[in-house]
Amino acid sequence: MPFTDGVSLRGKLVLRRGTEVVLDEPKVPQLAHVFAGIPVKSPVTINFSSTGENKDQLKTIIDEFEKKLEKDRKGAQRKIDALGFLERLRIMMGGLVPASNYATSTIVRDVGFLYIASTLLQSGLNDTNRNGGLWLGADYCGAK
Repeated sequence: MPFTDGVSLRGKLVLRRGTEVVLDEPKVPQLAHVFAGIPVKSPVTINFSSTGENKDQLKTIIDEFEKKLEKDRKGAQRKIDALGFLERLRIMMGGLVPASNYATSTIVRDVGFLYIASTLLQSGLNDTNRNGGLWLGADYCGAK
């Protein structure tokens, strides 16, 4: 059983110096939000869920988000929340801050902290025996 600073890591996720990461539900990826339905055919193709917005429509949503003051963003956030996983990925990868940070938080929500942490630990990208590595300790915007 590995120890870091005298704290057992079994059954817990621990940040450096023993500060625990609060993990809320859900504890598994929300696959229905990530992938589109798979039609019965051969060969199987997997597509991310999509609501079909094109680049111009996404730009309009992003512009609306960026023009709102942080306290008045609820309507703009709902529009991003309603987008498919593919459209939110496009916003996230476009780096259009702050909309991309909010879109990233929805991606983190759908994939899940536990799954991301498990992947980082199992791949060795985060190794508690070597004082860390890659880690995700927040969801970018405080979205739930």
